[in-house]
Amino acid sequence: MDERESLQIQETRQGDTLVLQIMGDMDIYEAPLLKIKIQSAHETDVKILLVDLSEVNYIDSAGLGALLEGHRLYEKGKGLFAIVSPSQNLKEAFQVSRLDHYLSIFATRKEAIAAGRKNAP
Repeated sequence: MDERESLQIQETRQGDTLVLQIMGDMDIYEAPLLKIKIQSAHETDVKILLVDLSEVNYIDSAGLGALLEGHRLYEKGKGLFAIVSPSQNLKEAFQVSRLDHYLSIFATRKEAIAAGRKNAP
């Protein structure tokens, strides 16, 4: 029996800020959907893209790769790409993979938005 939770992404836009609320498992089967959402946001006027992981239960290398793709797209002066509210398990995955040295990770959306405004291009 398959116990994976299908990925759901809820989008909330306010001005030039977009929050992608991720719910479920970010794995090899579901990560391509997140990549598409990130690429679509990058092609618009979104300056602050937040990926809220508070409801993510599991992430594998494909999920991490999707997040790195977002970082890569936004690091070239577009604005801020940030991870928000990761669980302790996800924080540990970022630490073990050393991605916490590359990705902008914030405890809350408010902190991430403030950082994005401060460093806006």
